[in-house]
Amino acid sequence: MKKAILILTLVGILLAGCGKVKDGSSETTVAKSMTENDYNEDVEKLTDKSVYQTIVEDFDSDNNNEAFVLTRKGKDNEAVEDEFELWFSNGDKTERIVADFIADNNTSIMLFESGKDKYVLFNKAQTTQNDEMEAKIYGVSSEKPVELFSQSRMNISVEKGELYTYDYTYFVLEPGSKDWMSQSEQKYHLKWDNENKKCSDYKANVMSEKEFNKISNSKDVKKNIEDALKKEYSDGIKNVKYTYLTREDSTLDINTVVTDSEGTKYKNYVTVLHKDDKLGKDVVIQEGNKKVSILEE
Repeated sequence: MKKAILILTLVGILLAGCGKVKDGSSETTVAKSMTENDYNEDVEKLTDKSVYQTIVEDFDSDNNNEAFVLTRKGKDNEAVEDEFELWFSNGDKTERIVADFIADNNTSIMLFESGKDKYVLFNKAQTTQNDEMEAKIYGVSSEKPVELFSQSRMNISVEKGELYTYDYTYFVLEPGSKDWMSQSEQKYHLKWDNENKKCSDYKANVMSEKEFNKISNSKDVKKNIEDALKKEYSDGIKNVKYTYLTREDSTLDINTVVTDSEGTKYKNYVTVLHKDDKLGKDVVIQEGNKKVSILEE
């Protein structure tokens, strides 16, 4: 009897200590029991930086968790700029996937879920040099990180399960000047193709003035824009040029180029709901002109 108990105990120890269990006909993966702290400790053994943010999930649905870890050199969270790295760990292997870079303290990683699939958004943030901003989207395949999307001069956010990005444009042209000046921030809706693991623009088409005027509420919207511009440029307006961009996400961007009484030009835009051949009447003037496309082909 004692021998039988001993044998059963040894079998139990062997099964608990291995990653796979065989029942004679199939092989089943047993989940690794690593905590967020375990992943953090593995990363900190390999770097001189401290853990800043960690996301632990079963990204590739294999019953094993993986972790993305953002590290930061400084301990002062209020510092404007710091040194960062991005790491990945599957529990067995820990690797640095983005080497040392300087960025501001809005740099972050965040979880993005689409259907049953999970991804990580990585934003390299810069407030003083927007050309050094960068956004990446990572997935995991066979316990390895896969970069699915990367583009500079933007950061990506998640709102109600949808992706949005902020882009920058110049919107003031002084008389006699050759270049537009003064940067403004603009918000764009992005389309995530979960089947093909791809990020793209919602398609936009330029609409003519004649086509715009046929839409229900278009006259009211135009009047609301004119009234808002008169308040914005109270010293007088010489001319307003309109451009209309209709998008797949049921919105319409109305770009304007306003020439004021002194000859200075200003780019502005309004985004309104465009659904069932009808426009929403809410008008909020924003700086800059919207683009047809913001993502590189």
